[in-house]
Amino acid sequence: MKVTLTWEDEDKGYLVDWNELIPRWKLSTYYLDPNILESAYANLWFNTAVTPPLFYIGELTESECDCGFQLINGRNRTTVLSTVLDGIVPLALSDDAETIPFIASAIVRPLSPNEVFELPDLPILAHSELRQLGGEDYEGGGQ
Repeated sequence: MKVTLTWEDEDKGYLVDWNELIPRWKLSTYYLDPNILESAYANLWFNTAVTPPLFYIGELTESECDCGFQLINGRNRTTVLSTVLDGIVPLALSDDAETIPFIASAIVRPLSPNEVFELPDLPILAHSELRQLGGEDYEGGGQ
């Protein structure tokens, strides 16, 4: 499925080798085991009012947490994408995150603004459906 990648104006978009960051990510209290996630996209990750649809990529920022970085609004989508894109994922880097040596070494290439990108065909489900498939008792609150 062709999408246009999008991120916040103050950030910069990159293709990142997530496999390089996984050892640090596993130290995080926010780490998600990819084996527990459904191979599907959440409808909230897209804006389908335009063609091709916009796909909101996760944001990585430097952090003083245990792994040295934090994913803002993107840990589920980054984990899903890492499994279907062989570890090379689009991410937005905030501030000067690309100057941090361990992050810089994981950068494959910069993304162009409004870059069209091919995502693997996976089902697009409501957020509540994904949470229920993951075994959560979900009573609303999201889409």
